Amino acid sequence: MDNKGAKDRYEVFTLFQKVLAFLHLGAALAFGILVAVKGDWTVPVVLNFNSWRKLADDDGEGCGANSPCFVVPYKTTLPGELSLGVASCLTSVISGLHHLYAALYQETYKKMIKQSIIAPRWIDYGLSSPLMFLVVSVLWSAPPDLRDIVFGFGLQFLVILGGYGSEVANAFKRKFDRWFLFAGAGLAYLATWVYLFVVFGHAEASAGDPVCGGTNATSLYAESDQDTPSFVYAILFSIFIVFSCFAFVHWAKLWKGDPDDFNSNLYYEMWYSVLSFTSKIVLLGLLTSGVIGRSDGSVQLDDSQRDVTVDDGEDDDDEFDWDVYGTLIGTIVFSGVLGAYFFYRYKKAPKAAVKNKNARGADMVAKLVF
Repeated sequence: MDNKGAKDRYEVFTLFQKVLAFLHLGAALAFGILVAVKGDWTVPVVLNFNSWRKLADDDGEGCGANSPCFVVPYKTTLPGELSLGVASCLTSVISGLHHLYAALYQETYKKMIKQSIIAPRWIDYGLSSPLMFLVVSVLWSAPPDLRDIVFGFGLQFLVILGGYGSEVANAFKRKFDRWFLFAGAGLAYLATWVYLFVVFGHAEASAGDPVCGGTNATSLYAESDQDTPSFVYAILFSIFIVFSCFAFVHWAKLWKGDPDDFNSNLYYEMWYSVLSFTSKIVLLGLLTSGVIGRSDGSVQLDDSQRDVTVDDGEDDDDEFDWDVYGTLIGTIVFSGVLGAYFFYRYKKAPKAAVKNKNARGADMVAKLVF
């Protein structure tokens, strides 16, 4: 591809970054206003630990065969609550700042693409991806333990770090290193999702006993029907698919891309941008449905110390949940159309450059003749 075609394609890419920055930051603002008006989705954070206890009538000192210590599980609720609304907004804010940086510092970003190592993108993923994973995991395992938050965030961050390492190794033509790092990150990524699907499978099958907080939780829920909210299904499978698309695009770049070719690197950056936009906007849209469901009382975190009342309304299980699936379909269609439009502009740019060049040549000939 000639330099003129590369220049025009990069101009389309830069325009795309401006649009993405506006949409990310605008979506975060809109969702933030919704949270402020409808109410946030917050969950308490607990700390599970063990306490070594002796029997009440045991006067012995220390732990021994004749004076054993018993490991007793304890739990305490930490001050403050985890805001899923704020975490979701932050994912779009982080990505919005990344795209804004690409739009404002075009020459610097262009040099990074030439080198096939784009550090701002990996910084974006290293922060926003663990936040998204945290939001997803809390939706079906709440209240979260502080250990799960720290370990889950840390593991997903290391997955992204492995991806970054494989991109660096690819740029330096270290074939073994790039695939070793990619495989390691891929296995860690699969481990996190296997865990989430196992938890979700147990939740769907109710394969366990309800944890009673000292009251009659068993009698309240044990004989009731399982009724997982629609947005939980939608978030689980849509985010898994979108996250996996990132891994597929990165694999394609390592396998088929040419780190020494600017156009090849730019092509994959376009794909990364489309997926970044899709994943964040889909998550925000689905969380919007979740926040609405939480704020209007249709979904609540169990509190065994309060009375539970249910509105005896009509059963609408057979109705199509437009709040959830309408949002999912709408965001996917919108992001798909936007991505297709910019890819069309991206592909057309060199042809338009040739056409404009020919037009300028014709104008010069006309001036010389007439």
